Amino acid sequence: MSPQHESSTAFCDLLTGGMVDIYVGPSKKHYQLHKALLCARSPFFVNAFLGSFREATSGVLTMTDDSPEVFNLAVQFIYKGAIDPLTFNHNPNGTTTTTTTATGSGPLPTHLRLFVLADKLQMPRLQECAIEAIRRGLHRWDAYLKPSQIIYIVNNTPPASPLRKFAVDLAAFAIVRTRIKPEFFRPCFEESADFAVDVATAMQRVFPTFAPLFDPRLGLDGEGDDVGHGDGWGEVGADEPWVGPGTSMRANVSQGSEDYVAEW
Repeated sequence: MSPQHESSTAFCDLLTGGMVDIYVGPSKKHYQLHKALLCARSPFFVNAFLGSFREATSGVLTMTDDSPEVFNLAVQFIYKGAIDPLTFNHNPNGTTTTTTTATGSGPLPTHLRLFVLADKLQMPRLQECAIEAIRRGLHRWDAYLKPSQIIYIVNNTPPASPLRKFAVDLAAFAIVRTRIKPEFFRPCFEESADFAVDVATAMQRVFPTFAPLFDPRLGLDGEGDDVGHGDGWGEVGADEPWVGPGTSMRANVSQGSEDYVAEW
């Protein structure tokens, strides 16, 4: 249950129990968190701290394969029921002031990895929030996932994953409705034949019937940034100002050019 849906007394009860120690990443960054709250939010922590594993006795959990940068967002969600939006700073000429890689640091890669971590923690609402942050950020800056990011998604999510479906739909839309050529996605197709088939299938929705192919960066109501605020639980920085990410590939179509501005 979310903090917004819990009574103040119930939420405080989750903060008055014992603490556990979690060490994250190769550097083993230390987090001391409320055991009852973690277990109320994630079945993963229930198994770890209330099950038959040694962590239940020691109260110490090590997660060396995970990133503190990503885990920070998960902790934020556990305590606040929301995560910060993607933010990215641009200099005046439109190029980015930060570089990122698909599995490195940076706003978009962090939210991609957050989706994968949320699956590990068995927190589907957090996964939804991660996708929403990605969708809204890409829409704001008219940007697309770059091949290395799609490959990361393909290699770290199951075929039925909503994040993979988003990547498929976005690639199909980019090929059919923008100046981005299929060759741009060649590394993705070479990495995964299934991804190539899925993109081709998505494109068949358009040809030869010319049925509409909607931009997956838009919400269900066809809007971009103002979708999904709901009751506030698990929303993506509802109270935060938006500064778009620019961490992917942005089509430079305003001048009729087929060039692209690399923004990662």
